[in-house]
Amino acid sequence: MFFYPRLRIGVEPQSYIEDQCTYLQMRWTFDLSQPGTVVVPIMFHSIVHTGTLLADPNKDITSDQFLAFVAYARRLGFETITTRQLLDFLSGNAKIPLRSMMMIVDDADRA
Repeated sequence: MFFYPRLRIGVEPQSYIEDQCTYLQMRWTFDLSQPGTVVVPIMFHSIVHTGTLLADPNKDITSDQFLAFVAYARRLGFETITTRQLLDFLSGNAKIPLRSMMMIVDDADRA
């Protein structure tokens, strides 16, 4: 299993390819994602207009907070990817940014 010593405390590496030979072959092909590539899933319950009362401050953020979050993530070197890119990465190590993030907004309560 791939291990990267700079993972945050409490973050566990996950293996998604069981055959080690296939895993290593795919990891060392330069046309694919390089070793150490990570995808961070980030979920927001909802993003509301700045000045709007937050229904749940533990789950909701304002649009200004969201923009600050995205700016901070970019300063750290993160880029967003799509669901298709994530699936291609997980199934075939398709090339994605070294530091990738996928943002999910679960706003199912809103019509």
